[in-house]
Amino acid sequence: MCMCLKDHLDAKERKQDKRPLKIPLDFEEDVFDDEVQRNKAIPLSDEEIALDASSEGTLSPED
Repeated sequence: MCMCLKDHLDAKERKQDKRPLKIPLDFEEDVFDDEVQRNKAIPLSDEEIALDASSEGTLSPED
C-alpha cells in the first residue's frame, strides 16, 4: 500500500475535537463577570476612587 494512502486512511480514522478553544483571558473575564454579577467583587476604596479620578485626564490625548 502506498504510504500516502496509508497516511490518508489513518487520518480519516482519527476524530478531531472541533470545540473552539478559549484563551485564558476569556476564562478570567468570565470568572470576573460572574463575581460582579453575584455582587461578590470587592468595592473600590476611597483612596482608589480618588486615584482613579485624579488620573482620569492623563490617559486621553490632548488636542
